[in-house]
Amino acid sequence: MTLMIEHCPIGCDSTIEKSDISLSEGRLRRCSACGHMFSACTLERYEQSMQEFDREQGTFIASENLQRQKKYIGRLLQNGVKQLDHSSSRISMLDVGCSSGSMLRIAKDMGFDVHGVEPAPKAAATASKQGFDVFCGFLHEAKFPAESFDFVSLFEVIEHLQHPLELAKEVHRILRPGGVWLIGTGNVDSWTVSFEKETWDYFNIASHGGHISFFTPGSMRLLAKRSDFEVAQLETRRVRLIEISHAKPLAYQASKLVRELLEVPARFLEKGHDLQVVLRKLG
Repeated sequence: MTLMIEHCPIGCDSTIEKSDISLSEGRLRRCSACGHMFSACTLERYEQSMQEFDREQGTFIASENLQRQKKYIGRLLQNGVKQLDHSSSRISMLDVGCSSGSMLRIAKDMGFDVHGVEPAPKAAATASKQGFDVFCGFLHEAKFPAESFDFVSLFEVIEHLQHPLELAKEVHRILRPGGVWLIGTGNVDSWTVSFEKETWDYFNIASHGGHISFFTPGSMRLLAKRSDFEVAQLETRRVRLIEISHAKPLAYQASKLVRELLEVPARFLEKGHDLQVVLRKLG
């Protein structure tokens, strides 16, 4: 049986512990040095779960959610732009894991010069048919020239990676000095995980194919340090006490009231389950 991840994905040469979070793939494992957690799933199970992304619609945004998503993504992109250490008449952006092009469309409408990378052939073809410049494959296979981009985005992708440190070094290489890398992922050191444990939907590889690597604010900062980035901004948002699928309606409504009270302290203490990071290339 070949495990998808054998050692700390952040590069620590430390003891690997078993956590108290038990999933169908086995107990989540934790690096004793940095606290990063990762799945015990096999390579075969991982590859099977990733098949859900190889479809023409990709991460298509339904029309009823489009305006809300545009507002959300637009705010994140603007936060990243504010951290750029140089001015540019038109920001050159690469979206890694661009799927069928939903984020590329939003960024293009905001005036970005957009490009994408997507390993799922059907999703990449859909994005290309919309006129986007998309490389079908993995980032290191694209072999972009050094210092090609002002801005790289990686939303809900880094948790899928077996070797995030290798990707981080490649992002550093293709960014111009002062350029930024925008990352969105889950925070395993959150109050949501403390409350929900293994019932947190983000851990469920059947619901979220390929989720195998789970960051904390600390392991994200360590990833930045080891790939020569500085942390320009790091924040966490949102708290859940119980998944709607595991609660009776009245209990879930009551939990919503409590979690609203926890939103502000969760941001202050970095205990929200949505981890949003802007890393800047020094130079």
